[in-house]
Amino acid sequence: MIQPRRVIRINRLSLVWRFGRTLRVCTDGSVYNWNWRRLCQTPNTHGYLRVRPYIRGKQRDIPVHGLVLEAFVGPKPKGKEARHLNGDKTDNRIENLKWGTRSENSRDQIRHGTAKCLRQYGVANHNYKITPEIRSRIIGMRGSPQRQIARSIGVSQASVNRVLRKVG
Repeated sequence: MIQPRRVIRINRLSLVWRFGRTLRVCTDGSVYNWNWRRLCQTPNTHGYLRVRPYIRGKQRDIPVHGLVLEAFVGPKPKGKEARHLNGDKTDNRIENLKWGTRSENSRDQIRHGTAKCLRQYGVANHNYKITPEIRSRIIGMRGSPQRQIARSIGVSQASVNRVLRKVG
């Protein structure tokens, strides 16, 4: 049987009931277990901090930003997700977090430059189609280190490597 999450608010600290255990969450984003030991926060594959307490013999991944919002704002509304207002995935202070829609979160990411669509466009992208002029410049600089060629022309090192491999 799944127990509902219970939250008790106390000044700058809130108690969150998860998986049959109480976690203590502070407004600064720090998380403590039931016996007041601070839980280590590690980044997940996307860079968001998580805590990994052992609950009922299993290690659980719990995102810190979700815990902080749940503790001080309320449970996650349907169709909403956590937003980091300043764009820093590791800043889990309550002042920096807010529940929002996917489109609001996407607009935030574009505004602070962390959106995937803003990463390396044009010649700096390793998938960029090299123009004939850039190709001839790369071939002309053959013999120099690839990293140096890439910096001087303004392309990625992978692009330089691809051109030089095809030349032989």
